[in-house]
Amino acid sequence: AEGLWAVSIADPYAPKRKATSDFAAVAEPSFQSDALPSIVKPEMSLGYLFVIDVARTDDPALRGLDRKDIAQLKVLQLDRSGSEKTLATIVPASDGSIYLEAPADTPLGLEMVDQQGRVLARTQTPIWIRPNERRGCIGCHVSPAYAPPNIRPEALVQEPYRLGTEIEVSP
Repeated sequence: AEGLWAVSIADPYAPKRKATSDFAAVAEPSFQSDALPSIVKPEMSLGYLFVIDVARTDDPALRGLDRKDIAQLKVLQLDRSGSEKTLATIVPASDGSIYLEAPADTPLGLEMVDQQGRVLARTQTPIWIRPNERRGCIGCHVSPAYAPPNIRPEALVQEPYRLGTEIEVSP
């Protein structure tokens, strides 16, 4: 009959046995939504970015980096010409965490800067955040294979850093 499905059961460890449909069941076509759930709200102009610990890294060039060596994290707006504009300069919280609002659908870069203004590390590829998205990372140059630590970053306990303010210390 049209629209009916049967389930057959086969035992791969008994190849001489014939597949049976003794336990077949009628399956109804299921409802399929045309839309997946999403937190993206196109009418919003901002998303949110958090870093669990700016000093956490698996980059051999940054081995031995101490959280105290990182004075600020710069958030940069990138463009196609290769130029960049500093959107924010943030002092990480004492645990190295940062939480900020960022412009949505805009290519962003991050730079870790020491007390003398030297760049210790920077993102190699742009970061994109969708409107209302909450995007986070474990640290700087950390492999995506690592799981984040089970902690509550200090910066996430407070409201996010708002762009357009002067240098601000995350909580």
